[in-house]
Parts: sequence; structure tokens; C-alpha cells
Amino acid sequence: HIICFEGGLPRGPSGKPDLTTLRRQIQERLGGHGASAELSSGSCVPNPNVSPCLEPTLQQQVIALAAQVFNVAPEELSESTQAGVLTVWDSFNHMTLIVEVERHFGVSLSTPAIVNIKTLADLAQEVANAGS
Repeated sequence: HIICFEGGLPRGPSGKPDLTTLRRQIQERLGGHGASAELSSGSCVPNPNVSPCLEPTLQQQVIALAAQVFNVAPEELSESTQAGVLTVWDSFNHMTLIVEVERHFGVSLSTPAIVNIKTLADLAQEVANAGS
């Protein structure tokens, strides 16, 4: 079972995740039992008392991460969203997205792969390649 954060993770004014608020929300959802230990493994916390969420696909996870990095609604993004066309997908946010994706999926993307990523579909494919 997984605790889902509808609408994304709580964020501070800079757009970064607000870990203090996140820990508090997790503790509330767990009924005050051990949120800090589970937090270290990622943003999804197993909880047998909460109905399970459908596990998102790789593509959906990439879109959700991109939405967080770009500070836009996931509905504004798709597999075909392109760097350069989406105004907030600049070189800095490209690298921020890469770091977040590598951290989330536990992979390391090669420099040529990073440079050749032009769409969110490209990014998902590189993650799949790196994980296999």
C-alpha cells in the first residue's frame, strides 16, 4: 500500500519540496507512526491502512517528476513535451530534471543520453535503457 499525495508534494517558495511539511503530513496519514524512517526511501510510503494506488507507469512517473521540476500541472505535459518548446524547460531545469529522475529511479544516465533527450518520451526511454 502507498500513501499518495494528490496535487504533488508540498513545496516551499523556491519550488523545492518542503520536507518538514511532508514529514508532518506523512506522520498524520500514518497516525503518528514512524514516518521519518520510511521517508528516506522515497516519496511513497507503504501503509497497510491506506487503500492502494495503482502503480504509475514509467512514463507517468517521468511526467509527474517533470511537472514538479517545471512547477506546472502534470496535465500540461505529455510524452511529446519538448525541451525548448516548453519555456521553463531550459538548460538549468533540464539538469534539475535529470538529477531528480536519476534519484527517483536509482539510475545514472550517460552524458550522450542526457544531451540527446529532447522530449519526455526520450527521457523515459533513457531511464528504461539505464535500468535494464
